Amino acid sequence: MLPLTEAALATFILVMSRITGIFLVEPFFGSKTIPAQVKAALIMVLSLSLFPLVSIATDAAQINMVFILRIAYEVLIGVVIGFLFLAIFLAVQAAGSFIDLEMGFGLSQAMDPTGNVESTALSRLYYMLALVIFLMANGEQLLVKATVVSFTVFPAGSMVFPKTLAPGVLNVLSDVMLMAVKVAGPVVGALFIADVVFGVIARAVPQMNVFVIGFPVKIILGLVAVMVTMPLTVRVLQDLFVQLERILSQALA
Repeated sequence: MLPLTEAALATFILVMSRITGIFLVEPFFGSKTIPAQVKAALIMVLSLSLFPLVSIATDAAQINMVFILRIAYEVLIGVVIGFLFLAIFLAVQAAGSFIDLEMGFGLSQAMDPTGNVESTALSRLYYMLALVIFLMANGEQLLVKATVVSFTVFPAGSMVFPKTLAPGVLNVLSDVMLMAVKVAGPVVGALFIADVVFGVIARAVPQMNVFVIGFPVKIILGLVAVMVTMPLTVRVLQDLFVQLERILSQALA
């Protein structure tokens, strides 16, 4: 399947390096719950499938000391592409963390085995919700498509970064942060109004222990607000993943 030529071997190594970079940070295939053997098999299969579609310059096909820098370039490009997908899930987790902080769940952090980081209850819930919607929207196919398109924008082994890369990544991050505000805004707003009401009650009735009463009320109110706004959250995530192809095309233009 792999022609035994130096150019073919160099192309295969560069393609595999870029895909490896994507798998390092991409939220689904890069999850620590997937065994390393499975990841290696997926990287190998994708590399064998994509490398016939990739062409490289003659100087990039020579395996020498400079070739190590070309491998590092490919890994870096893969990390950038994977981060564009990861940013969406990080924003969703941030939205859940904001809500947990307002509800008083900020201290109830637990170790997340998928990322070896501490996360709160709602941040984990929103992350899993985003992952399910990502798979329903054929996000894994979009990931492969973005990988193929990246070889047109960033030729394999070229070690060239287009000037539009930084503005494109910033546009993606701005859209993602706007999505996080849409997800967390209604719930955080409702909890803020509750804080204002409890503040007024505390000034009007000093004898009442507002802290003891307000803490469970805010938890109940927050959970109700999350339930009420869950259809809106799902719709926002669906719209974002539908538009993800356009967002990526702008970032990789």
